[in-house]
Amino acid sequence: MSMSAKCNWSKLLRQTEGNNIWALQENFSAIEKETVLQAWNCCGKDTSETIEVLRFINNNKLTIKFTIILQNQKHLLLLLEDFGNRVDKATILNIWKQCNQIYYETRFKLEEICSSRDTNRLKEKEELMIARSISLHILWNILRYPKMIKYRQISCHSLHTNLRLKCNRLCVDFVETLDDMEDNLRDFGFEKVNNKDWYYLQDIQILHLWKRYRKWISTQLVYLIIIIIFVCTKSNIPEKIFMLRNGKWKEYEIAFDYEYRRIVLFDNVKLKVKSLQVGNPKKFSLEFNVHIQWNNSLSDIDDTFLKRFCLILNHTWHFCTFDSEEREKLSDCCSVNAVKHKYLLF
Repeated sequence: MSMSAKCNWSKLLRQTEGNNIWALQENFSAIEKETVLQAWNCCGKDTSETIEVLRFINNNKLTIKFTIILQNQKHLLLLLEDFGNRVDKATILNIWKQCNQIYYETRFKLEEICSSRDTNRLKEKEELMIARSISLHILWNILRYPKMIKYRQISCHSLHTNLRLKCNRLCVDFVETLDDMEDNLRDFGFEKVNNKDWYYLQDIQILHLWKRYRKWISTQLVYLIIIIIFVCTKSNIPEKIFMLRNGKWKEYEIAFDYEYRRIVLFDNVKLKVKSLQVGNPKKFSLEFNVHIQWNNSLSDIDDTFLKRFCLILNHTWHFCTFDSEEREKLSDCCSVNAVKHKYLLF
């Protein structure tokens, strides 16, 4: 790299946050602006890490159709978003290159790395438990009741009291955990007003909050165990599902909140969340009596989905998948079988 190029990178690293995205887009003009913005968010708005990712994308373009290049870039950013908090970004980039930019092969290898690092899968860091508990509580309240003002403001006193109680109980450093939690609040969109309480002053960004909710949900211990189990069959946890509502099939994004025994559905059109309470949400109430029925014939409901693979949960909720394997994976996430009974909470 020439001296002038090095000077440009040094200047870029010193840019204020307000100019960072613009500067990145200017320096990587060959990359789509949307891709630059996604990389910026995937790297936690860290300029040096974003430069590393964008430089990698820029230097590893293949002589193929432009549409395929864009698809590969989106796949890489998706991998960085899904595994960035468990595998360092340099490793993700190297494996992506080793797998010839094949998405599912890269994902499988990254899942193998994650599973091999969890030598004791029934134990996790106390700091993560605290951050997840508070983050999910805040995010769920806003997503479920976006118009209620009380969920858009957080008292510093209440936050400190709650956090200190959890830290003392688990022997965790309070100051460090508080710093991390305040970073999370800023990431969600909260602002600290007059160095006192936290407020969500902007219009509710439901899609952004939903992505953060799914990100924190995926750190649940049971989620990680299911991922490890699915690695053996090269499968992934279902992310979208069709559910029968008022006689019609509607598509939802899906997340499994094992701590509170509920399935969370997100309507990407109306930008609303819906929850299905599968079991008793009390923390120490372990339930294993979920009823699942498979059905391949629902012609009386909708001819469009005549050949789809359907699942009825607890005699109440009708789901639909496009093949039998997807339906089986959905069943595994909702139920307990002989292999998983000592881990799952539903």
